[in-house]
Amino acid sequence: MRKFLKVTTLSAVAALMGSSAVMAADMVVPYVAPTTYAPAPVTNWDGIFVGVFGGGGVGVADHTSLVPGNDFSLMGMLVGVSIGANMYLSDQVVGGVEADIAWANLTGSGPAGGGTSTHTINWTGSLRGVLGYDAGMFMPYLTGGVALASATRTSSVGPQPNTASATHFGYTVGAGVEMAATDDLVVDLQYRYTMYPGQVYVWSGVGVDPTIAMSTHTVSAGLKWQIN
Repeated sequence: MRKFLKVTTLSAVAALMGSSAVMAADMVVPYVAPTTYAPAPVTNWDGIFVGVFGGGGVGVADHTSLVPGNDFSLMGMLVGVSIGANMYLSDQVVGGVEADIAWANLTGSGPAGGGTSTHTINWTGSLRGVLGYDAGMFMPYLTGGVALASATRTSSVGPQPNTASATHFGYTVGAGVEMAATDDLVVDLQYRYTMYPGQVYVWSGVGVDPTIAMSTHTVSAGLKWQIN
């Protein structure tokens, strides 16, 4: 009888141990590697920056006399560099100053004075104030200030080459938005209207020196690097 009880007890223990092993096997949770996420850029619009940009535009070279046919529509590209600084005026309002200079090829041509003339804006520059709003990853802004540009007009009338150049000083206003790509890199999209009052273009002793005003509409995209 004792032998029977011993055998029965051992069998029950073995069965219980086997059942526990099976249950433990069923409870094994497969390892899942933790998901990693790239940290979002830390948005801080305060500091000094340098940038590059490119874009295009349209405009008008306005011959201020009543001579017909001397007003030309301009179109072309521009590529430039910029430098500036921003600071917080309040928790979310950002103020700054920015300067830029760009190579340009905004040009147009047509009949004028019995011949053909071409007008080209060769380079532009500006010094502007900036007022923006810190919206986290974005900063929409308004901008405005003084502008300058150098332009050349050539004519097929008279002795060749018949070329005159002038530097214009005017004003520029616009708007844009900056978007944080990394902690130090910003993408900038911008539109600007610029008005250049008339300047005299002095021909090489041929005809009447024309007075020409210019205006442009430009759009650009650029990158800015915060350097402090």
